[in-house]
Amino acid sequence: AERSNRRHRPIGIGVQGLADAFILMRFPFESPQAQLLNQHIFETIYYGALEASCELAREQGPYDTYEGSPVSKG
Repeated sequence: AERSNRRHRPIGIGVQGLADAFILMRFPFESPQAQLLNQHIFETIYYGALEASCELAREQGPYDTYEGSPVSKG
């Protein structure tokens, strides 16, 4: 696991309390408003993860298996 983590730099990201947010905002779970909020939350998380990954790459260089990965292709 340690070797794989050093080669690929995986991370685990998720959301807790999403259903609670929908309830507090009075959004039915499958409503367009809930779907839009969900989209905005995950766009923000994705952007933050990419930003942090770029910073790590500047500091430490790309991870070992970067070349040929989907991210390396844009």
